[in-house]
Amino acid sequence: MSLNKTHLDELLKKLTLQMPLAIIGGSLMLHYRGLIKREPNDVDVLIPNYLSITKFLERLPGVELATDLSSLSDVSTDVFGNKIQRTACMYKDIKICVFKVPAEQFLYDHEHRYAISAGHHLYIRIQRPMFAIEAKRQYVSNSKAHTPYMIKHAQDLAEIAINMGMSDPLALLEDKHSVLPF
Repeated sequence: MSLNKTHLDELLKKLTLQMPLAIIGGSLMLHYRGLIKREPNDVDVLIPNYLSITKFLERLPGVELATDLSSLSDVSTDVFGNKIQRTACMYKDIKICVFKVPAEQFLYDHEHRYAISAGHHLYIRIQRPMFAIEAKRQYVSNSKAHTPYMIKHAQDLAEIAINMGMSDPLALLEDKHSVLPF
C-alpha cells in the first residue's frame, strides 16, 4: 500500500510548520534520495528524546495515537544498541512511527525540497541515509524468521547496494560492510 499523496502533503506541511525540528527518516527518506524505488508504507519521524509524545501530538492537530494497542508503543534498539522509544500514530490513513532519538542521532543530511502543488514547495529535514540503511541491516540480521517485514528490508538493502554502485547486491547484509563509521 502506498501513501495517499494528498494526506502525505498535509502531514508534511503540518510537520514543517509545527515541528520544524522533526526529521523524516526510514524508507520515505531513502525513496526521496533515490536509493529505493518502492513506495513507502509509513512515515518515520525522528524527534529529540527530550520532547514528549504528548507535546508532539499537541503541536500536530489531526495526528493521533494509533488505536491498535499491539503496535502503539514499544522500545526499540537504535543502530548503536541504545534503547529508544517508538510510538505509532496515525494521520488520516497514514501510519506514522515516531522515534525519540538521542542527540548523536538527531542529525539530518539536508533539507529536501518537496513539491506539494504546482509552484509550492516545502523544505523538510531528512535523516542521514547511513542510519536508515544500518537500521534495515540490523532488522534483517536480527530477524529470527523470514517474515514479510524482514524480506522487505532485505530487498531494500539489495536495491540500495545496487543504487550505491556496489558490485555485490548482498554486500549490505554482512556486518563487515556496515555503513556507519564506527
